Amino acid sequence: MGAAEAARTTGTDAAGAALSDRPTVLHCARDWVRPSERFVTDLVGNLSRTHAVVACELRQPGAPELRGVRVHELGRVAQQIPVLPYPRVLRTLLAGVTVATRAQVLHAHFGYFAPHVARVAYHVRRPWVVSLHGHDLLVEGGSATDPDLVRAADLVIVPSRFLADAARRAGFPAERITVIPSGIDLKRYPFRPRRPAADGRVIVSFVGRFVAKKGVLDAAEALVETVRRHPQVEARLVGFGPLEAEVRNRLDGCPVRLVDGSPDGAVARALQETDLLVTPSRTAPDGDAESLGLVNVEAQASGIPVLSTRHGGIPEAVGPGAGILVPEGEVLRIVQGLESLLADPGRWPAMGEAGRRHVYEHFELHAQVAKVEERHLHLARGRRNDRHPATGLRRSDC
Repeated sequence: MGAAEAARTTGTDAAGAALSDRPTVLHCARDWVRPSERFVTDLVGNLSRTHAVVACELRQPGAPELRGVRVHELGRVAQQIPVLPYPRVLRTLLAGVTVATRAQVLHAHFGYFAPHVARVAYHVRRPWVVSLHGHDLLVEGGSATDPDLVRAADLVIVPSRFLADAARRAGFPAERITVIPSGIDLKRYPFRPRRPAADGRVIVSFVGRFVAKKGVLDAAEALVETVRRHPQVEARLVGFGPLEAEVRNRLDGCPVRLVDGSPDGAVARALQETDLLVTPSRTAPDGDAESLGLVNVEAQASGIPVLSTRHGGIPEAVGPGAGILVPEGEVLRIVQGLESLLADPGRWPAMGEAGRRHVYEHFELHAQVAKVEERHLHLARGRRNDRHPATGLRRSDC
């Protein structure tokens, strides 16, 4: 099957792209898009100076529809062509979409799909970008199969200086790495100064996936102890994930509420009701770590004081005066941090204002989108990708 035929099979409309004078950027992902990865759709859905098209292996149930953005799900088509190896068919389809949409730049979101993007970009001579977000770099070295392919990207975007340092240690060229944190739309997070309720009640929440790097087990232990010492605290663990059964065991009958964080809007509702946020992230046994901690950013935008850990990219996410950071893995220090906040609620409004200001200055969505899009435009104006994806050599050197 040729590339043009592959593109027709996926239903690509080249004419639509041709009508626009904006460069087309093909956004590529293995999964489009998991609930915890909506920052990707926030980026793609707010691009204005380029024309966005999406190519993915699998479209996840519930993935949001983006106005004017067509999504090509390649995996289902590839499975119907058993005469050739699945990865080869997937890349042929990806090349077909690239050519048919006249994409001038390819952007791999996460390292998992990046080896396919690297090979296609090389063979169709397009520049390409990879965004690394944490697990894909810290655990899998930049890709699930061949990190050397990913290291040849024309641009590597990471959300924090912490992950930029990790990328350099993993062998990515320092001159191609740029730090652009994920942004949030401040209109979605109305600001409200936090104060205890009239009856003294304080809602303290953990919000995040129930996985090791989020420190959910530390959060459960700390909240149990805090509620025991301070009955006016209403504690909540908002999330979902593989550690849920162990979280329930840690609660041991203590009145700490578990709230399902998977439905749309669950996190936003939790933040609206929360007075203090605790996010005790820590390094997971497999080496995974928090590259930024976006829920801390969302909480600060809402005016919530944050208690988190000096871990990964969190010190970059939590603004000066907006929260308290304690060493990771130390449950007693988490309890003590919460107690210091509970003892002085008069400082909460100023902490909330500091957090909102920090988010506006460093994480406002449209400002972050503009930074990414400027890189797309620079690459679209530049030379074609002639680097061999495995060695970095030019075609003339091979």
